[in-house]
Amino acid sequence: MTAGHEEDSAPSPKGAAVLVVDDDEDVLEALELILTQQGCVVTTAMSGDTAVAVAKLKGFDVALTDLRMAGLSGLETLAALKRIDARLPVIVVSGYVTEEAVEEVMSRGAYAYIRKPFDLRELIALVRRALQSRS
Repeated sequence: MTAGHEEDSAPSPKGAAVLVVDDDEDVLEALELILTQQGCVVTTAMSGDTAVAVAKLKGFDVALTDLRMAGLSGLETLAALKRIDARLPVIVVSGYVTEEAVEEVMSRGAYAYIRKPFDLRELIALVRRALQSRS
């Protein structure tokens, strides 16, 4: 299940600066590997607090964040990242999928919401579309 914008053509993510936030090290490593293989320059953070601190120092083209994390939640991380860069497309990647959760993240400015475990092609296509929306 995904919620987000639909565009047909999307640029290559090669060289795109991507921030990935998840408190599960296995998920963080998997997303980093997938996105690096696509040519992205990936920065990872195991907490929303760390992600926000890094985002204040470095600009990103797209961010992916988990919804349920210790410390700053995904919603709080989303809000903080949007305060730093209102144009930053933020994709919420979570195993916690309810209609209410999807509506909440989308109403708070998320670019899209994708369920864990995610389909690899779907995730890559979503990142490409997010990059296109940024340009």
